[in-house]
Amino acid sequence: MDEEWTDRDTRGLANLFNQRYVTLASITTIVYDSFLILADEVDLIWSKPWKSSIKPVYLINKMITIGLNIVTMYQLGPLRPSLTLKWYYSVNLAVHRLRNSRCQGYIVAGTLCQLISEILSKWILTRRLVAIYAKDRKIVASIYAAYGFCYIVSGVFALWSISDNIKHVGISNRGECAAVKQTSPIFGLIFIAPLIYELYMAALTIRKALSHVAFLKHRKSAPLLYVIFRDGIFYLFMIIVARICVILLIVKGGSLYLGLALQWCMDVVFICRFYLNLLKVASRDHNISMWETKATLDIQHPQGTELDTFGGTAGPSVTTGSRLSEREVADIETPGGIGNTSTKGKERVP
Repeated sequence: MDEEWTDRDTRGLANLFNQRYVTLASITTIVYDSFLILADEVDLIWSKPWKSSIKPVYLINKMITIGLNIVTMYQLGPLRPSLTLKWYYSVNLAVHRLRNSRCQGYIVAGTLCQLISEILSKWILTRRLVAIYAKDRKIVASIYAAYGFCYIVSGVFALWSISDNIKHVGISNRGECAAVKQTSPIFGLIFIAPLIYELYMAALTIRKALSHVAFLKHRKSAPLLYVIFRDGIFYLFMIIVARICVILLIVKGGSLYLGLALQWCMDVVFICRFYLNLLKVASRDHNISMWETKATLDIQHPQGTELDTFGGTAGPSVTTGSRLSEREVADIETPGGIGNTSTKGKERVP
């Protein structure tokens, strides 16, 4: 694989060594954060019934990220035996070919795992966005359509780039690890569709936040809604910036590795904290609903209530001391809407 020493080889080797530190920073970030949120995770996820699909999605996404980053660190780091061509040629040419095929398998598996993790992360965020637009069927349909189209396009580009990159995958004699000597220009396009979808989600989130600014002035008046907007806008802003940086690194420097692991870990860390924050707020004993300002309503949130889905576009007109009519309660408790319940008075969040 290493026949001539060129400027491209120099940049590629520098990127490989830099990626060791980036991957170490990534795995440190997500593992350390996992320890910080472990108590909340045990209390809000492991110890509660798994009645929705979001909890397994949350855990699978997290385990994929931690596992693949550990494998990447092992592959790039000095912990494993040398992977130099000289060593393999001295043993057997067949072994060298086997190791090259394993390098190809690693690159393919790594790309697909990151794509799957991306799809799972955005599914959690998509459900949150659908929740606040549940009564607007056109917008909900556009969200699901954009989500599906985004990751179909991204998946096509991922498979296309894999078929191109795999031709240039092998053991780097100088880097002493599996490497892609020449990155496919298609690879950077994998991130374009998710970026457009994230911008669309950010626009819808900000639009809804502005239309309900009165509810958000005091976080106690609508705690779940406050968390959705606060964490959602923060996540989208940070991940959009990180994704743009990764795209620029790939396009400008041709680096398949540099920055990708860190952006991936940031994505998963933010999503995990966002979801746990929602569950934490939902599990508290609230005497007011998400849409109530300071009124006394018949809708209560008993201690330990687990939220599954919520949505809705606008709350009922409420005055202090008034109670909701049965019809108004039904409007809040629509399927997929904020306050959607299997029994009256229990909000659920996936």
